[in-house]
Amino acid sequence: MVTRILSTIMTNLVALWAAERLIHGVTIDHLWPTLVIAGAVLGALNALVRPIVMLLALPLIILTLGIGVLIVNAAMLLLTAHLVHGIHFNGFGAVASATLLISLVNWLLGMAFGAGRG
Repeated sequence: MVTRILSTIMTNLVALWAAERLIHGVTIDHLWPTLVIAGAVLGALNALVRPIVMLLALPLIILTLGIGVLIVNAAMLLLTAHLVHGIHFNGFGAVASATLLISLVNWLLGMAFGAGRG
C-alpha cells in the first residue's frame, strides 16, 4: 500500500515536472518542494475525487466518445493548481497541453512500473 502511494506521488511528480519543462505557459514556483506536494495532492484527487466526477460526467464522456475524460483530467489538474500554491497556467492552451502530457507520462510510467502491482 505504501509502495503504491509513493509510486503514484513519484509518477505525478515526474509528469508535472515534464509539463513544467516542456510546455510554455506552465510554471511551478520553488520547483521541487512544490512538485512533491502537488504530486501527492494530484494523486489524492485522482484516487478520491476523480471517480465521482467520472461517474457524474459519464454521459458527457459517452457523448464525446471518451474526450470527456480529458476534461475531467484537466479539472483535476486545475483543482490541484488551486490547492497547491505555486502552480500557474497561462491560458487554456497550457492547461490542455499539460493535461495531455501528464496523462501520457502517467500512462507510460504506469505501464513501465505498474506491471508488478497487485
